[in-house]
Parts: sequence; C-alpha cells; structure tokens
Amino acid sequence: MVLITSITKRIHLPDIANTRAESGEKLERSIWSFRHFALGVVAIFFYVGTEVAIGANINLHAFEWEEYRQRILNDLSKYFGIEENFERLTIVKGGRKVLSIAGESLELLWEEQLMMIIKAKVVVEEN
Repeated sequence: MVLITSITKRIHLPDIANTRAESGEKLERSIWSFRHFALGVVAIFFYVGTEVAIGANINLHAFEWEEYRQRILNDLSKYFGIEENFERLTIVKGGRKVLSIAGESLELLWEEQLMMIIKAKVVVEEN
C-alpha cells in the first residue's frame, strides 16, 4: 500500500479543464447528472449484492444436497434391501514411460476417488 501510494503521489497528471471549482464557484453539472455514471453505480450495487448473496447461500445448497442424498440411500436400504457405504479407493489413472540408465520402465499415475459400494442384503429364508 505504501509503495502504491508513493508511486501515485509522484505521478504528475495534467489538470483537465472545467473539472475543478474555484473558491465560491459552483460547477454547472453534478456528477450524478451523467447517466453512465449513475447507471454504473446501480449496476455495481446489484452485482455486489448478487455476489454476496450467492456466497452466503451456496453452503445451504450443499447441505440440502447432502440431506437429499441421505434420503435416497435410506430409501434404497428400506425398500430394496440394499446396503451401501462410501469408501475412498485409490485407482490407476494412467501410466507413462520413463527412461533411465537401467532402461525403460512404466510409471503408474494414481488417483483417489470416492466410491459408493452397493451390496444386496442377504436374506435367509427358512423352509
């Protein structure tokens, strides 16, 4: 901040004609009389309001999604006798050839993924 302040303080910009009021003089037009300025202020107001509202409510959407997913899993278990659980599995994503002094070898590229494991519950019927 100090660096930017010192740099901008040393820059000498020309004074634009008819932009400053002399002592006791009143300018002909207010800054609010410029349509682009006024509409720009309104647009920035709504843009910032929308950005803040989205940031404040996106976590609510994530919690609703989690509750919805849990209801589906409960229904699968209740009505269809399906048992489900989530596991983090490590899988091979790919491979690439590596050249070394000993010769050519294959390097495997690994990736972790969250997987849903679904199993049918075992039902034992007695005769």
